[in-house]
Amino acid sequence: MFWLQSPPWGRWILAALIAVFALWMEMRPAATVDHPFVTQHIARGDTISPANTETRPVPLGLFDPIPKGATARSEIPVGAPVLIRDIGETSDGIPDGWWIVTLDVPPSARSGDRVRVVVVDSGQVIEGFVATVGNPDPFVMGGGSVAIPGEDAAAVAAASMNGRVVVLVSTG
Repeated sequence: MFWLQSPPWGRWILAALIAVFALWMEMRPAATVDHPFVTQHIARGDTISPANTETRPVPLGLFDPIPKGATARSEIPVGAPVLIRDIGETSDGIPDGWWIVTLDVPPSARSGDRVRVVVVDSGQVIEGFVATVGNPDPFVMGGGSVAIPGEDAAAVAAASMNGRVVVLVSTG
């Protein structure tokens, strides 16, 4: 007498609740927050404002929040998000007695990044920082300039004429 048993209402209700919950989890809106993206090239020292940025929704927690009225620590290209590493004090002016030498700077470098310049022939290592970056295309190496202490500038310039200089960019 199988047909005389009561239907399993509890199982059906539980299965329906699980299906509704799974559907809600799939269809719910993702948590987003507005984040500034650059609309006009921002040079080092410029103030980040609504005039040169626009806000776009991004997933919550993807980027650190940017304080209003922040100053650009490095150049930020058009279309890039404003990152926390791009803002701060612009106290990376060239010290007295330092020289700017045109060198092939890696495309990932930013203005103000610390660098080590290695003169290949002598093995001399010179500390400096990126003054300007070259081509923003990540697949093109070249361009840019590095600030070097005055006593080492002549050796770096002479070695760069022969392509015997390597620029190492600090990651931290």
